[in-house]
Amino acid sequence: MDRVCRPLVERQRTAQLFRVGYRGSNAWNDVRVQSPASSPFGRRAFLTGIGGTALVAVTGCANPFSSAPTTRTVTSDAPRPVDPLMTLLATTRLHLARIDTGLIDIAADPAGLAILTLIRSDRAAHLAALEAEVARTTSPTSGSAVAPPTAAPTATVPTPAAADILSLVLGDCVTAQTQFRDGVQSTSRYRAALFGSISACLATHRLVLQPS
Repeated sequence: MDRVCRPLVERQRTAQLFRVGYRGSNAWNDVRVQSPASSPFGRRAFLTGIGGTALVAVTGCANPFSSAPTTRTVTSDAPRPVDPLMTLLATTRLHLARIDTGLIDIAADPAGLAILTLIRSDRAAHLAALEAEVARTTSPTSGSAVAPPTAAPTATVPTPAAADILSLVLGDCVTAQTQFRDGVQSTSRYRAALFGSISACLATHRLVLQPS
């Protein structure tokens, strides 16, 4: 009987020691794991964090809560500067036509006629230089040939006085000098030299045409 009961008692004692060791062991986690709903942050904070993480992932790692404006850089080609050559050519032709008309009207004034004749010679040289530059830089097949000036309609008007004619030519010189001076800044080096030379000549015309 003792032989039969002793193994049973030893097995019970071993099982009891095992249970005691199990309860006192540090290898097992006896602490209760808190769920997100019962954590200090609460369920709302937990869901907000998940939603924010998903939003950051969707927006390509951008910060959706930033108040800074988004800056986008758009590059485009700068517009080409307008070539003033054709405008200056048209202005010179118009002024030369007015001088030709003034020469007819001022024929009775020898002093005014002499001044206007010299100015007309210079403006004709300016026109020839501008037309040569257009021909040099324009292809014959481009179809952009300069059209000859059209004749203005004739009308019967009273003959102006010599002082009025010279004053009109003086105003044309002021306008032309301003245009040629401004054209120097938006053209090639060769044309800038040409425009500068014409502008200097027009400055001399202004001095000559000043009323005494």
